[in-house]
Amino acid sequence: MLTAQELVKVAEDIARIRRENYELISLRYESGLEHRGALLTAEADLAQAYFQIAQAKRDIETAQWQMMKAMGRKEYNPLLVKGDFIVVDSAKDKPNFETLAKNNPSLQEAIAKKNSAEFGLRSAYGEFFPTLSGQAGANKRGTLYPPKGDNWNLGLVLSMPIFEGGLRLAQVSQAKALLNQLQAQEKDTRDGVLVALAQAWATLQDAIETVDVQYKSLIATEERAKIAEAQYSIGFISYDNWTIIEDNLVNAKSAYLNAQSNALTAEANWIQAKGEVLEYAQ
Repeated sequence: MLTAQELVKVAEDIARIRRENYELISLRYESGLEHRGALLTAEADLAQAYFQIAQAKRDIETAQWQMMKAMGRKEYNPLLVKGDFIVVDSAKDKPNFETLAKNNPSLQEAIAKKNSAEFGLRSAYGEFFPTLSGQAGANKRGTLYPPKGDNWNLGLVLSMPIFEGGLRLAQVSQAKALLNQLQAQEKDTRDGVLVALAQAWATLQDAIETVDVQYKSLIATEERAKIAEAQYSIGFISYDNWTIIEDNLVNAKSAYLNAQSNALTAEANWIQAKGEVLEYAQ
């Protein structure tokens, strides 16, 4: 949603550049200093810029619908969001992935299931041992009421499973198989979490550095475009050279916005890989 809103601003800025270029080329064409092909190209570029504005506005409405769905609202109400493209959880220093993996909910769930299976196996083995139980009692007997005679009894009962047709062996085998399966799942989950952490961290660092590179490229392109416009207006450079520089400026503006948006997405993926949640209170 935030990217869609910013894209409208970028599209309008690009349209301004294309409109100014068209006006300059029109003056030179009317003066006989430029050919018709340059004028038609400028018209096409301006039309493309206006189309991108309309497209960006439609993308906002699509993003609004997606926002409504994510928020669980029943009815569509146009809304705007506020925010910036600053990455908070940059994690510039490489973290210890093993330590982060221990707190991942997926791995903790796998460990809990394995521990439960270990307990189940011990319980299955325990069924092989004899069971010793004790019982005691006290009562009164007599021909009159209330009876006067006291009787006491104490006993021990020893039971041992013998004739069960291999049921307990089958239960132990089943418990072992389940434990082996969950141990393998725990290792697979741990490895998957570590790989996801490494990939997410590397992607985040790439995205952050890309933003810095694209910003510097944008600043340089804007400065070059100012110089080239002045040079073209006095006929110092040709239309073909000038339009390449202008196209680079337009592309740089879009590339910088995309880099900012990708950085926020990479940050969200990094937070998810750690098993954490976005803290909107920040």
